[in-house]
Amino acid sequence: MKFHKKHIITLLCFGIIAATAPLLGKLFPEGEIYLTHSDSPNFHIIEVKAKDLAQPFFGTSFHLHFNQNQYEYDHFSLGSFFEESDPLVQIAKSGDVIMVGLSLKRGSLIKNKKGTLLKLFFKTNETRLQPHSFSLSNAVYSTYDNGRKDIDSVRFSE
Repeated sequence: MKFHKKHIITLLCFGIIAATAPLLGKLFPEGEIYLTHSDSPNFHIIEVKAKDLAQPFFGTSFHLHFNQNQYEYDHFSLGSFFEESDPLVQIAKSGDVIMVGLSLKRGSLIKNKKGTLLKLFFKTNETRLQPHSFSLSNAVYSTYDNGRKDIDSVRFSE
């Protein structure tokens, strides 16, 4: 096959698009999973919320770091995001980290674009709310389309 100028230009354009696609995903995320904080008389409550999700939800996992000198993990409850389904939930505490895994059963998808995924309840002796004591790491968002796929353009924030 003989290459013409238009073929070379097309290939160059495709190469530039392919190279910048991951960067564009970071600049224009396909949704966000974030934390909000509130207090009740007995607990500090961390709500893990989602908004603007462009891909259907199949699962997510993350580590929630907290200051165990100020807070003690107590329990969790599912949020309104899962009103129509019953996800598998795995929560494990290791030192000052809560490891969270949420997953639907194979073939199930949630097309909600926003809502509360999970509420985590912490006992505290603190009288003042200190949201900076919590942070996320090892965050993954997955969808299921002929096999599970991790979507790295969903932003996770505290």
